[in-house]
Amino acid sequence: MLDEHAKLYPDDKFCPLCGNDWRTHVAMLEAIEVRAQKISDTLGKDGKALVALTTAMTTELGTIDTFIQGRETILKPGYNEALHQALAKVETRLPGIQQLLERLRGEGILNRPGFRRHLHALK
Repeated sequence: MLDEHAKLYPDDKFCPLCGNDWRTHVAMLEAIEVRAQKISDTLGKDGKALVALTTAMTTELGTIDTFIQGRETILKPGYNEALHQALAKVETRLPGIQQLLERLRGEGILNRPGFRRHLHALK
């Protein structure tokens, strides 16, 4: 419709829909285009900053991974899989067992020689 109006009235300086000056409309479109370009440039800078940050994080994570692998190499020989599995099975009972141990120590029961002998017999 606007194209047809422009063909019929090429010198008309007012918009047939809103009545505003065409020059104001053109200025608004130009301002929108300039703003869109500024936003695009800013996003381009932010994108570059994001890439730089990601690269730095990857480098740091590589350093951390190397440290962890080194520690694992040192600690792994002392790891006991059977002990780990046994402790994992009774993990929820450990606080109660520790409380019982402290209570027995507090009452002097663990200091009796006969008690230790019975403990070895149970094993």
